[in-house]
Amino acid sequence: MSQLNVDTIGSQTGTTISIASGHTLDAGGLRLVNKTTVSAQNYATVDNVFSSTYSTYKIKVNLVASATDQLRMRFRTGGASGSDHSTSSLYKYNYNYVPIGSSTGQTHLGATTNNYWQLASGFSGNTGFQVELYNPFEAKNTLGIWEVMGSQSSTDYFYFGGGVVEDTTSLTGFGFYLNTSDRTLTGEILTYGYSEV
Repeated sequence: MSQLNVDTIGSQTGTTISIASGHTLDAGGLRLVNKTTVSAQNYATVDNVFSSTYSTYKIKVNLVASATDQLRMRFRTGGASGSDHSTSSLYKYNYNYVPIGSSTGQTHLGATTNNYWQLASGFSGNTGFQVELYNPFEAKNTLGIWEVMGSQSSTDYFYFGGGVVEDTTSLTGFGFYLNTSDRTLTGEILTYGYSEV
């Protein structure tokens, strides 16, 4: 099979490259799987996004909480009909956080086991974060790492952490929620798959 180096065609021929209708130019990288808009929900769920198409995912989130509270993540099973995967003690996690613009040192949460991952606080100013997931759909433990930046009227914080779901259930979705049931999230959740071609 011949190789066509598309990065040099324009400079050598003065022409523009176009893709014929019904065809794609696949260069690998991130592929948007789902975009979910969240409006005043305590528990924002995204179902039927993990599949055999990708083994690694990136979730990018921009949310505002109605009041600052603990921000948690739980996985879901069952495809489009989605139900919580919340068996006790399957979720293990740990995170650290530091205040922004302050000389205060890093705080360490300590190892925790529960039926969710606690990512950080969900802030009343704005919370931007990303979660990298490994093998959620496969018959393996699901691994995750995250970074969270939270803004509020007083001190802003940066969090980083990691977790594992210690069973081999095939997970198909996830949800974010606040610990206090009458507090809500508003914003956007983008789910991407890492293409291997």
